[in-house]
Amino acid sequence: MTPGERIDNRFVVEKLVATGGMGVVYRAQDTQTGQPVALKVLETRSAEDVIRAIQEVELLAKVNHPGIVRHIADGLTKDDVQYLAMEWIEGPTIADRMEKDGFSQREVVEVGRAVAAGLGAAHAHGIIHRDIKPTNIILEGNECTRARVIDFGLARLAGPGQRSLTRTGMTLGTPGYMAPEQARGRRDLLPAVDVFCLATILYECLTATAAFTGSSLASLMANVILAEPTPILDIVPTASPDLAAAITQMLVKDPTLRVANGNVAVAVFDALADIPDGPRRRRIESGAPPTVRAHTGGAVATHGLVLATRGFVDDIVDPPAPSEQALLHDAAAAVGAVLEVLATGSVVVHFAGTARDIAARAARCALAIKHILPQWAVAISTLDPALTLVSDAGTDLLGRAAKAAIFAKTPEARGAILVDPQTANYLDGTFEIDRTSPPRLRGVKR
Repeated sequence: MTPGERIDNRFVVEKLVATGGMGVVYRAQDTQTGQPVALKVLETRSAEDVIRAIQEVELLAKVNHPGIVRHIADGLTKDDVQYLAMEWIEGPTIADRMEKDGFSQREVVEVGRAVAAGLGAAHAHGIIHRDIKPTNIILEGNECTRARVIDFGLARLAGPGQRSLTRTGMTLGTPGYMAPEQARGRRDLLPAVDVFCLATILYECLTATAAFTGSSLASLMANVILAEPTPILDIVPTASPDLAAAITQMLVKDPTLRVANGNVAVAVFDALADIPDGPRRRRIESGAPPTVRAHTGGAVATHGLVLATRGFVDDIVDPPAPSEQALLHDAAAAVGAVLEVLATGSVVVHFAGTARDIAARAARCALAIKHILPQWAVAISTLDPALTLVSDAGTDLLGRAAKAAIFAKTPEARGAILVDPQTANYLDGTFEIDRTSPPRLRGVKR
């Protein structure tokens, strides 16, 4: 579209302001009211994207709340392309504000309450946003009390029986601001998913540090599922303990134990005592790594991962078949580990215990996985107490294994299970290890 073009004989295009996965957004003038609008125009013609665009219109039209961008009109362009006109909100996104001015802790409370109220209105209509992130919240007039939620392109109605528009090999949500149930690729989401996503934003606003990090998509999703963010008071000792506790409660992994929805979150913020303003903190590039708790809930000596994928570590691939997943879960349970199938299709198995014990269990599990998924790349990484570092090291090994599986010229090279050197030292007595760089696990010694 070009400046001056008229849409539906009502909206006059002024300029392009944003592009996204499904469409583009223009600033336009509403000739009926004389007010500016945000005009979202569908860019693709796939049946799924058309259905999703229609669903966004329908869901947004249901909600009328100051914390939610307002629906103005919708229809078709002269080329029969779906469009959605929404009120124009002047102000920075939370992402913009993080980079420039930052937030004080009182402003974090104001943002949290305003966004929670908007989400509460959506949740009351059975709508889950599913993509709450810093770029999807605008501070109208740069005022934290006027935070507005935008972009309902991934929203859907809660509850069973709702048709999913997720294609195989497609994730919904934004890694780093995604709830554990999204990282697992779950379809039966509750409103609590939006609460978790909001909490990751508030954590970052308060600490100027991302709640979850990772050098690859697989490691980031593994951390969302398995790791706990560094405690807020460890990063900002002067922060309000009550505010830190409120955000932590919103970050509970189990959605049934988390703050349930936006309206409950509003009550949590309202119950906070007067929060002093304090200095503003701007986002920094690298944050404190997440800490980790064993899946048993107790402190352990170390942790380990077995990772498997049918592609590269940042690929989104088809997950194992249901019958294969059942076998994989049995293999993990047999060695006392927890197996997760990520939304990317990759598989992660988490171990906790002593270093030597983990090495042996991980090796047996990796061999079982390779037997179930012979064409998949498999890697073992253990012996680091910080799970984020284990994840990064493990996915680096997995990346090498994936390249070997894809490009190797011999079956032996393609079928290799890569092992980090420290783990290999613990396996020498019981398992066959090729001392290549990195080492390769061949099997159990006869």
